[in-house]
Amino acid sequence: MKILLIEDSVELSDALMELFRLNGIMATSKTDGQEGYQEATKPGYDAIVLDLMLPSLDGISIIRRLREGKIQTPIIVVSAKSEIDDKVKALSLGADDYMTKPFNTKELLARINALSRRKGDIEPKVISYGDIKLDTSTHELVKQDSRISLTLREYELMKALIDAQGGLVKRDFLDNKVWGYDGPNMYNGVEVYASFLRKKLKALGCSTEIKAMRGSGYRLLGKK
Repeated sequence: MKILLIEDSVELSDALMELFRLNGIMATSKTDGQEGYQEATKPGYDAIVLDLMLPSLDGISIIRRLREGKIQTPIIVVSAKSEIDDKVKALSLGADDYMTKPFNTKELLARINALSRRKGDIEPKVISYGDIKLDTSTHELVKQDSRISLTLREYELMKALIDAQGGLVKRDFLDNKVWGYDGPNMYNGVEVYASFLRKKLKALGCSTEIKAMRGSGYRLLGKK
């Protein structure tokens, strides 16, 4: 596994680099936002661990530029910013996870492993339900000639819903499928990503909808 760490605190960066080394993870470290962005555009990284408050170029801008450039490397934000709005903004722009400092290093490793496993678990086919298709090789939601990119967690949620073909997907299954580790869901992750997906379905002009079933889970509504 190969990780890119973009963190301007030299002390924290050194500690995380040692953590990665001890766990057999290859890692590159950048303390400047612009340099980190340039490194992140290079192929070969399994995940990016990204701070938000950086010199030269902030983390939010890095996320936006990478996703606009169709670079889908999973991104885990690690930031002292703990407000829900900060988390939602980073996730809506394309980050795949968000951890608030200080954080548990074992949990960070678990999240990195979960994301990297999903990055490699891609089937070269298109699956569909209603008037939408999901390209599993590019992680794009498709309607006719229009496409929109999904983050890794959006993709996991949408794939689970399409695989169910209109059937109920239980909440506990989605918690495990989307997050991929045992730990507290501090900001209602499934609800957040369902909201992101609804906006993307609307942007594509899809009639298929994501329906929340109170207390049980989610399902897709649309003509098969």
